[in-house]
Amino acid sequence: MCRFTPREPVVGLRGRAPTALRVGLVERRSFSVLQWSWVLARGTVAGVPLPASEVCHVDVIEAINSRRSVRAFKPEPVPREVLEAIIEAALRAPSWENTQPWEFAVLGGGVMKDVKEALAAMGQAGEKPQLDFPWPKFSGPYLARLRADGRRLMSEIGLPKGDPEAIRRWRTSMRTFFDAPNAVVMYMDASLSQWSLVDMGIAAENLMLAAWHYGVGSCALAAAVAYPEVLRSILGLPESKRMVLGIALGYPDTSKPAATFRSSREPMETLVTWYGFD
Repeated sequence: MCRFTPREPVVGLRGRAPTALRVGLVERRSFSVLQWSWVLARGTVAGVPLPASEVCHVDVIEAINSRRSVRAFKPEPVPREVLEAIIEAALRAPSWENTQPWEFAVLGGGVMKDVKEALAAMGQAGEKPQLDFPWPKFSGPYLARLRADGRRLMSEIGLPKGDPEAIRRWRTSMRTFFDAPNAVVMYMDASLSQWSLVDMGIAAENLMLAAWHYGVGSCALAAAVAYPEVLRSILGLPESKRMVLGIALGYPDTSKPAATFRSSREPMETLVTWYGFD
């Protein structure tokens, strides 16, 4: 049984192991989400492994149902140990005959700053996005869902309708990972087929659910890979690598509606058909 659940506001740990644990009983006391996620990622306190029964995890169904796209983040970076645990979970995703087509660039520090500045500059210069994969075109119920939730999001975050400058700023924030302190760029080799994109999507979901498990918010962003040449240049990647998806990572700033907005879902009756059941 899970005995401890991270509840307190996030505060910085600055790489130090929390000391207010009593090894054996593993008394959690007043740890922040960030501190407790540090413990969970390492699985040890002062070099002593945590008993398996003492490690608290978010239930997978709870994580699926509670996860949301976070678009406002606190400035504190996610500790590397936590990012490693998140990526390890992403690497466990299933793929076509175990081909594992995914590759990950984990961004932080000065590189994250450079990437955000370069992507913002491209948008501000009016450069047209040149994604490595065609931009989708939606119609019918798919377009209707997109528009309905888009209008609701704009209303909740207070984006003025019909204000071109406000819309420009919003698009820039999308391209720059909503100013998250960390991010992941997912990419794959150009030799792979579109079927590998299915595997990439599964890995992305693993990554975002694992992030939520550690109290880390995320947002999947095609806009963040809208200028793949910029990313390849800064990250030193060859032309043979295709940018698939950017994922913003950071601790949610829940004082802002952009961090708490939840998109709607169609009811089961609309999208699911049962065969062979009474």
